[in-house]
Amino acid sequence: MCSEGLSNSFIFNDRNVQRTAFNWTSAAKNGIGTAIHQPEDGQCPSHVWFTLTDGVLTEVYYPDVAHPQLQQLELWVTDGSSFIDRELEDMYHETRLVKEDALLYEQINTAKNGKYKIRKEWIADPGRDTVLVHIHFEALVGTVRDYQLWVCAKPILGGNSLDDVATVQLAKCGSILAAWDCNFSLTIGATPSFQRVTVMDGRAWDTFASSRRLFEFPSQCGLIGGNVVHLGMIQWDGDGSFSSLTLALSFAQQMDIAKQMLDESLSYSFSDLKNQYEQGWRAYVKNLRPPIVAHRQQYYAAAMVIRAHEDKQQPGAIVASLSILWGTHLPADRPIGGYHLIWPRDLCEVASALVLIGDYPTAQRVLAYLDEVLQRQDGSFPQNAWLDGSPYWTGQQLDETAFPILLAYQLQAMHRYESLVKPAAEYLLKHGPITEQERWEENSGYSPSTLATLIAALVVAAEMAYQADDKELAIICLKKADEWENHIESWTLSRKGTLANHPYYIRISDSPNPDDGHWIELKNGGGWHEKTAVVDAGFLELVRLGIRPADDLSIVQSLNVIDQKLIYHSPSGPLWRRYNGDGYGEYEDGRPYDGAGKGRPWPLLCGERGEYEIAWLSSQRRHSPPNFYTPMKLLRVMENSANEGNLIPEQIWDQDELPLRGLRRNAGTGSATPLIWAMAQYLRLAVCIEEERVVEMPEAVKKRYIDRQYPDSQIPLSLHPISIIDSETESIFLIQGRTEAGVTVVVLHHDERFSTVADTEGNFSFHVPVRMMGQHQMDIMACNRSYSLASQRMTAWYRPTHYYTWTNPDSRLEVPILYPTQPVFHSGDFQLLSVAVGADKQRAYFDVELGHLDNPWLGPSGISKQVIDIYIDMDGQNGSGQIWTKDLQVCFAPECGWEKMIRVTGNWHADSGLYNCDWSYSCKVDIWVEDTSRTIHIAIPLEKLGGVPNKGWGFMVFIAGEEYGRIRPVRKVPGDWHFGGGKDEVWGPQFVDWLVPTNSFSGSTFSALPMLRIG
Repeated sequence: MCSEGLSNSFIFNDRNVQRTAFNWTSAAKNGIGTAIHQPEDGQCPSHVWFTLTDGVLTEVYYPDVAHPQLQQLELWVTDGSSFIDRELEDMYHETRLVKEDALLYEQINTAKNGKYKIRKEWIADPGRDTVLVHIHFEALVGTVRDYQLWVCAKPILGGNSLDDVATVQLAKCGSILAAWDCNFSLTIGATPSFQRVTVMDGRAWDTFASSRRLFEFPSQCGLIGGNVVHLGMIQWDGDGSFSSLTLALSFAQQMDIAKQMLDESLSYSFSDLKNQYEQGWRAYVKNLRPPIVAHRQQYYAAAMVIRAHEDKQQPGAIVASLSILWGTHLPADRPIGGYHLIWPRDLCEVASALVLIGDYPTAQRVLAYLDEVLQRQDGSFPQNAWLDGSPYWTGQQLDETAFPILLAYQLQAMHRYESLVKPAAEYLLKHGPITEQERWEENSGYSPSTLATLIAALVVAAEMAYQADDKELAIICLKKADEWENHIESWTLSRKGTLANHPYYIRISDSPNPDDGHWIELKNGGGWHEKTAVVDAGFLELVRLGIRPADDLSIVQSLNVIDQKLIYHSPSGPLWRRYNGDGYGEYEDGRPYDGAGKGRPWPLLCGERGEYEIAWLSSQRRHSPPNFYTPMKLLRVMENSANEGNLIPEQIWDQDELPLRGLRRNAGTGSATPLIWAMAQYLRLAVCIEEERVVEMPEAVKKRYIDRQYPDSQIPLSLHPISIIDSETESIFLIQGRTEAGVTVVVLHHDERFSTVADTEGNFSFHVPVRMMGQHQMDIMACNRSYSLASQRMTAWYRPTHYYTWTNPDSRLEVPILYPTQPVFHSGDFQLLSVAVGADKQRAYFDVELGHLDNPWLGPSGISKQVIDIYIDMDGQNGSGQIWTKDLQVCFAPECGWEKMIRVTGNWHADSGLYNCDWSYSCKVDIWVEDTSRTIHIAIPLEKLGGVPNKGWGFMVFIAGEEYGRIRPVRKVPGDWHFGGGKDEVWGPQFVDWLVPTNSFSGSTFSALPMLRIG
């Protein structure tokens, strides 16, 4: 008996649940489809997306582009006695885009035994959440009556195949297959209707499928739970060679709605729904810029496929690909991100291409989505995210915050200045130029491609700031952009690298010196390499974004290295890999990427090279690239990398064919097809060829750095010596100077800035509060409306009234602590050289000088590796305060108990602050890290500290390692990530250096530590 009317709330008995999950399907799609929707037309009635691979239907997404609900739907053919064929294994596959102006795909599957042919046309019902396919069966041997057609469907509702319930139900269209979980429902029906239907669990299915025992399938109408399979059979009638049927899959949140949609969709003729589906796409294509140099079908397919990846509930949200990377090896036991996520960088690359082909409405929706959904309160953007903006991965990639600024400028969206551009620019000013991850999402440091986007974004942000009368931010953006632009070569151009006897850009440098001999770790199993031995073509962004001319000698020479190390010569022309040592791709034997592998050529890099060549053709041609392929040839290479469904992959296979792995030479791999970024790059290259220029190059950036239309120092700027003014409430620096009358003047001091307008005689003055003791550097900048910028840097010293200092030339450890063996740890990282303590009427100040100081993991306090503890004993009384240290496993003598402790740490958990002796948190501390002097400056309000440090106060400073919010262990023998030289594997002291009192050895005092006191 069929289970009519059961709801989604039905709870299935666990004893009957199949607990082995299906895997997802191949990410190498041959077709993508959905009914197009224009948001201005109101709410969309159709929220389904389908994908096609290897002759079958694969993942279907509902109710948005982030949630796959079906693994696959495959047809089986049998004569009922002598053979059983599967579409995946026993037929030759062909997929084609039927028309150039509609996403109408046809799959043609021909039996390897020569007995029949199946043609399938796929659409989405424009008015419902239904995917439909018209199946045309042709008997090549005998008549259609000799064959049965079985539909085999594998639901994965909610992205998890372990909690589905399946059964057989009745609808107006006849017997249907039904499945649900707690949130979603699926119905499958046909016209003519199924003559036989059944459901089974995954274990039973595996047995029948492997043995091809379709003849023995039981007719199961009851409930099956867990990992489920649907089967429906059609027995063809008639004595002819042709027959057809329409199959529909409807999705809803409730079963009764899914059944209703199924009946409604099947009540219409397929041809009528297909016409509606085509008309929607035809109307979209009609409004696009027509191609001149690009292949028409490929051009329009790229545009339509990009548009098909936009969500309908979250307009402007375009996912990277409707695919799950290497999905055939990933179990569908939980929702997984795959590439159906939002990458802000990819999103902006796509939108910039849409602008060029005339799809302004979609580009505007993308910008609105970036502004209103993705951007975070601090102005940054997530590495990638779900549709609602929830982060998926948590890396920080500065270019992903820069690209939305460039898109806003391209669209001239001044109404987005306050909400998007300004906060994003502020974030870049605060956190640049070092990025935690570059565009390949792996390494931190100084990246040519990231620097290009940062500089360009700040220049266009400055222009938009001027238009918004925000001259203060405009000046600071220009100053910082010019500063970073001036350092591009010193930060990222190697002059001593082993890959060439001339300078060349490297992929990334972990320090400001690309030739310091440091090694970097390549992710994805790439191992450790000397950083000058790793290159990519990211420096071409310097050309595309208008920062360096295409004929610049360093650019041209670097291309020589790229063509030696990264090029792959396909039959249609050159392609390039991301970087040498890339592990993101299949192994040499075709095994899928599993956290390691080998990166393959990326077609989108052809598009980037093509744009470079266009820029070179319009340059002065002072220096020529070693290889010039012509932009048209590179466009054709991209076209030839597309598969039969006109989808351009992320990577192509560059080795001999491996049929069992589904890998064909010069065809897409198992990573992602299509890659929407690649489709967009193809469109952008085509338009740039037609325009004979890099169309998206920001004009303001080109004028500043290539045309040099805004030279510095065209306006005067003179400064008086800085003086210090003390009052009861604060100490201030007085800055005075003279420039042009009416010019905006800005002072930038650490993370504070001040602005004013010069008076009618050009005079100006600032009162800048003192925040730290020691050396202060201030940038004073003046800029007129012609973008001419004058700037000077001034240095001032502040030493408060109360000031004490200790030096620590030798820690005198009985057994020296050995650093972890990873190359990121450098000599001096944990060496304490000196400590200074001071106070004025408002604050207490502490300066800690180390032997070496950097911030490789971009800790928010300005340090990454260290934990700095300062213990303060105010009274020297026996039994007063706390004698134990925080996590360091040593304690003070009874007369040295501490009342206050300052902790500065490189972790991301905001643990830095002032603590009381009962371990409670007292307040935040101001931290200013100065890399050049290797000093950490700390300031605390006096009222929080409890008084002015003076005679009798005791201090002790420890330097330890930071590890994910904990103390990095000190053990007997050093390892990759822990220190060696400790006394015990677990219980020994857990710090590396400390402020050792004169004539003291550390080993004898760890159970009764002294304090250094102000005498």
